[in-house]
Amino acid sequence: MTTRTRIIEIASAEIGPGRRADYWIDVLGYDPGKAKAWCGAFCLWALHQAGLAREHKWGIDGSGMVGPLKLPRTDTPSRGDIGYVHQPFQHHFLFDREHDGWVYSIDGNQPDVREKKRRKVECAFFSIEPLLSAAAPEAGFVRGQEFSVPGIQDAKEDDDGTQL
Repeated sequence: MTTRTRIIEIASAEIGPGRRADYWIDVLGYDPGKAKAWCGAFCLWALHQAGLAREHKWGIDGSGMVGPLKLPRTDTPSRGDIGYVHQPFQHHFLFDREHDGWVYSIDGNQPDVREKKRRKVECAFFSIEPLLSAAAPEAGFVRGQEFSVPGIQDAKEDDDGTQL
């Protein structure tokens, strides 16, 4: 299983009510309360669980995660990349796949964690490739190395993480 697929599997395992406070505690160090939207915190939490960007915390000052992580924008997203919809709610999500012009994603704060689909034209995408390239051996894996997650069945994938 690639790291990109692991991110989506981790996020998919959360589909349901969600654990807003747990996501915030992981990415911020404390729970700012129900008034704060947690879609981006959920995305960063999923990256942390996959061993990426663990040293990065959420910028509660409005800087969020995409800017401080310096993730490059991409027109060809891959599984696990960060999607963003500016209007009406400045929403972050994890890109899963695209099919026939529809984007499928895993979204937090909807109000639960759920799979969504939306048209690609309303989204901006940010690549996690720099995080994959910088993944340290102490994170428990090496880029390109296959590994398994207990309870999650391995699936065959091509090089960009798309399930076959």
